[in-house]
Amino acid sequence: MTLNWADNSETDLAGYNVYRSVAPGVTPATGTRLNAALLASSNFVDTTVINDTAYYYVVTAEDSSGNESTASTEASATPSGSSGGTELTFSPAADAFVNINRPSVNFGTGTSIEIDATPEKIAYLRFNVSGLSGAVVSARIQMECVNASPEGGTIYTVSNNSWQETTVTYNSRPAIDGAALDTLGEVNIGDMVELDVTAAISGNGTYSFAIDSTRPNGVDYYSREGANPPKLIITTD
Repeated sequence: MTLNWADNSETDLAGYNVYRSVAPGVTPATGTRLNAALLASSNFVDTTVINDTAYYYVVTAEDSSGNESTASTEASATPSGSSGGTELTFSPAADAFVNINRPSVNFGTGTSIEIDATPEKIAYLRFNVSGLSGAVVSARIQMECVNASPEGGTIYTVSNNSWQETTVTYNSRPAIDGAALDTLGEVNIGDMVELDVTAAISGNGTYSFAIDSTRPNGVDYYSREGANPPKLIITTD
């Protein structure tokens, strides 16, 4: 909780005191003095508050002889237990998978995206992010599993955003040139999984991702043409 007040105009000002109570009508006699030493500036940060508890504050000024002024007008506030952030959800602008066994075939319009090690199948997703007005606190891609696997896949950033859902093939696939962001363990049919991509989302823009697997028993998720399309959920402060 941050408190700010108008400067005292006395020339003999030594500093300020802040008093707090959980009941209204706080005074220096009934409140808890929060500052260990006199405050030189006209602000104070109370780091000991508890969410969803009402607090009442007054401030006094003190001169160099130790004389304390009457208390300021009381101020009150209740810190919220919620994050106070804004959550925005984005649908994929494109998604597809590619298959090494069918290197010139496009699989962009199917109702699922497939990820496998044998044969190699890589899924791609692209999101257009707009409307963010604060710093990104978290970003996660949410998908529903339609084919179980001991491994749900590893997601990476892809710098190339020019690939197209209806034309991308294994031969023309964009390179996986970014860092691994998150890996899922065992997933089962009907599981709603989330992959943490916070490190990749810096603000508004276009973002592409690839998902691969090290397991020959691959995993499938609904695509954007499926019953429950993927989502990119971004929380800002």
